[in-house]
Amino acid sequence: MPPIHRLARMLPSVAALAGVLVISFSPARAEKDAAFFIAMYARSPTDRAWIEDYLGANYNGLSWANADLQSKNLPPLFCQPVQFVPTNNQLYDIVKRQSEADQEIKTLPFGAALLRSLQKVFPCV
Repeated sequence: MPPIHRLARMLPSVAALAGVLVISFSPARAEKDAAFFIAMYARSPTDRAWIEDYLGANYNGLSWANADLQSKNLPPLFCQPVQFVPTNNQLYDIVKRQSEADQEIKTLPFGAALLRSLQKVFPCV
């Protein structure tokens, strides 16, 4: 059998082995909780911009989820006033204030803490 055919037959096995090695050596990733980001924000002015940007990106995703839910006549996740579009700094302030009012929010992953905070500030009544 020519060498190229042997290589072609081995390729699926080599790919599977590579996949197993990559998975077994990849560190587990978990989103940090709100308390972690709030503490980082307070002690590190250089990290504030990216923390705010992170919240802004999460908010953007939540807004798209809301739009999708509403297009399907399903209840939205939260109901902010139509004319109000929060800045990233305002989003941080919302999470911080709500986590002070409800300690459980500090234990949630930061994206979930944003959602819970928005639900408390902009409930759908």
